Amino acid sequence: MLESGERDAAEATGDLRAAFMRNVQSLQALQANDPTPSQWHGDAASLLREHRELMRVEWRDADLRVHSFVDTPFRAPVVDRVRRSNQQSEVLLACSTARRARGAGGGS
Repeated sequence: MLESGERDAAEATGDLRAAFMRNVQSLQALQANDPTPSQWHGDAASLLREHRELMRVEWRDADLRVHSFVDTPFRAPVVDRVRRSNQQSEVLLACSTARRARGAGGGS
């Protein structure tokens, strides 16, 4: 019985990793081919409708200033509930992690 549980846990872990990697690839695709702001906004909104696990997507410049953003249509915007200044360290950490990985990062 224990082996079955371990096998199930390992399989679930693999499924989650694969789903996260697909999300990373979808987020990276938002910046492919230098989209215009309106193209990016439309693609990001579509991505959030298709992936309910994502709450918000932000397009940031090299100085980490928000260029554009889209919130999920399924919940109240998370940024309205939490003071943005309290999240800045999390934003910096997520962005630096993404730069090291040369891709999209989680976080606010």
